[in-house]
Amino acid sequence: MKKRLLALLLAAVLLLSVSPVFAAGPFTDVPAGSWYADAVKHFTEEGYVKGVSDTQFDPDGTMTRAMVVTILSRMGGGVIPAGLSSEFNDVAPNAWYAMPVSWAVENAIARGTGEGSFAPDDPITREQLAAFLWRYMEMRYDFDHNRYFAEQAFAPNDPVSSWAEQPMRMMIGAGILKGKAQSDGAVIFDGKATCTRAEAVTMLDRMLQLELPDKLPQTADAMDAVTDASLKLLRASHKTGENTVVSPLSMLYALDLLSEGAKGDTLADLEQFFGIPTEEMTAALSDILKNMQDGHTKLNCANSVWVNESCPLLPDYAAKVREALGAEVRSRAFNEDTVKEMNGWVNEQTDGLIPSVLDRLYPEDLLVLMNAILFKANWGEAYSNPTDRVFRNADGTERTIPMLRSTENTYLSGRDVTGFRKPFAGGRYSFAVLVPQNDNSPEKLLRSLDGAALRRLLKGESYDEVHTWMPKFQAETKLDLLEVLSDVGVTHLSDLGGISEMPMFVSRGVHKAVMDVNESGVSAAAVTAIIASKGAMPDPNRKIATVVADRPYVYMIVDNETLLPIFTGIYSHVEG
Repeated sequence: MKKRLLALLLAAVLLLSVSPVFAAGPFTDVPAGSWYADAVKHFTEEGYVKGVSDTQFDPDGTMTRAMVVTILSRMGGGVIPAGLSSEFNDVAPNAWYAMPVSWAVENAIARGTGEGSFAPDDPITREQLAAFLWRYMEMRYDFDHNRYFAEQAFAPNDPVSSWAEQPMRMMIGAGILKGKAQSDGAVIFDGKATCTRAEAVTMLDRMLQLELPDKLPQTADAMDAVTDASLKLLRASHKTGENTVVSPLSMLYALDLLSEGAKGDTLADLEQFFGIPTEEMTAALSDILKNMQDGHTKLNCANSVWVNESCPLLPDYAAKVREALGAEVRSRAFNEDTVKEMNGWVNEQTDGLIPSVLDRLYPEDLLVLMNAILFKANWGEAYSNPTDRVFRNADGTERTIPMLRSTENTYLSGRDVTGFRKPFAGGRYSFAVLVPQNDNSPEKLLRSLDGAALRRLLKGESYDEVHTWMPKFQAETKLDLLEVLSDVGVTHLSDLGGISEMPMFVSRGVHKAVMDVNESGVSAAAVTAIIASKGAMPDPNRKIATVVADRPYVYMIVDNETLLPIFTGIYSHVEG
């Protein structure tokens, strides 16, 4: 019996020495309770870093310079750089780290190692990582330098480069970089030693634990809110089985122009829809407007406020929309000439893709808020001749159509969805395709996503090859904006006291969008117009309908008590 117990005990000891019984998460080589376990768990769950396999993290493995800038770019929201950097001879344009390296250099987070080299595959040193993190914090966060800067005296035998002393002192003071105790009691920070994967992820995690405030209004939360509102508008704009193209961003700019003067229930509806206070939405949209140019794309986003000359705007409103949203403010007599001028503005801003948006103005109209967006870009790598391939329609029928075929490097994958991103020239913008799987539908896919989930999905993963096909197509949509707003819960549209002292309500709205996807690139344009009219909003409980007898119709003389037709007839054509 004793021998059996001893054998079992020995077997248990051997099992514990080689088994992942106490592993943290999915990785058998990350023991629970280890000094790096929480950091590995956090960063892998957030998608900032991956294991070397499904079950191995390789904590003692090498962390390269390319890996670190890739992780930082993911932490920064997966922001795409304005263009691929061409200054490094060891960073190929199609390398999986090309975009992150360009992003890091563009934002002054990382630098080359000299002579046109970035050394992407070199192991990162402790002092290099400290410098990368310090510069990332400088870019991203609003933090007190004096609070975190440590007046650190480095030991004579501590190998720290002179250029790295300042960032290392900052990381030491913030508790991100820890020293190594020596046998003689001294502490060194060993700046030139290379970092393991466990050490690098732990330092990165310590930075996040500081919970520093974001420097820019374009925070992850604000961008999630903008994206979430965009999804709501897309869902409300789409009719099952139909082709739809919209620019939710154009709608948001027009709605933000409205929100700047909204009060009471109108403001409450808009903020409920936005998901964040109006001030935060305006700050985010203002930041997007200022930073959307990349030098490679013909991209125009313009706002305008047209006011009836009989309706003076409040000075505060005019100043806010000019400053925050770059809006032109024009006072005009609302007549046919002004309609032509408005449509001329739309035609100019969309490069002729949308020649007009309004047919007429009515005597009671006081205000028109407009946004126009134009996007024209060539592919980074143009398509060759289209290839015929079968497309299965929403109703199950099939049709052979021209498909654009290419090999890309960014694969998108989520629950019941796969897709890809194809970059435009310059690399700042890309065209994303999301294909529902397992008999899912686009409508169901859209219902399953919120803003944060969509942005995570769009980050994607670098692949060596992603073989893609998509239709060459053109699309055009025109929408009644008030129907869309009703679907997203914005129904109170009469409290606009922050725009003018004259009572007004939103009487109508329109959104137009067009898109052309072809071998060379994509052209797209959208315009949104919100019209406010004099007076109070009609009682929503009133029943109103319109019937126009402009085609053959049946007529009757009816006894209203018995509903008996006394005379009946059919009017088929105009005589004479």
